[in-house]
Amino acid sequence: MMVRNAIYYPTNLESTLCEAHSALREGHFVIFVLEHHEQEILVCAVEASEEAMKEKEAIAEAIETAVEETHGLLLNGIAFVKDDSLPRTSAGTVIRETVKEQYHSGALSVNWEVCLLINI
Repeated sequence: MMVRNAIYYPTNLESTLCEAHSALREGHFVIFVLEHHEQEILVCAVEASEEAMKEKEAIAEAIETAVEETHGLLLNGIAFVKDDSLPRTSAGTVIRETVKEQYHSGALSVNWEVCLLINI
């Protein structure tokens, strides 16, 4: 994906998150880019259990820090959704493009969201 005139592989960004916080489980989050007024908006959608939601601020901070320190990118938003609610293939892989479309249209059922960079 193209972010601020550079190419990044979403799977590389996502692999960074597995180490960021113990509540983050591989295959239960996705990073995608939206276009907004000719700028890229970098968003992370995270499935979170009720237990993990108790730590949502710490998880969001860990995600933001991991992406920035490892890849030099600032996330624009993190959306927390109910556990096991992201659309998946029959093999269980999260469908990034569908999540992106649902987020953009407002159809993704977001429990809590944080905007990290609003002056874009």
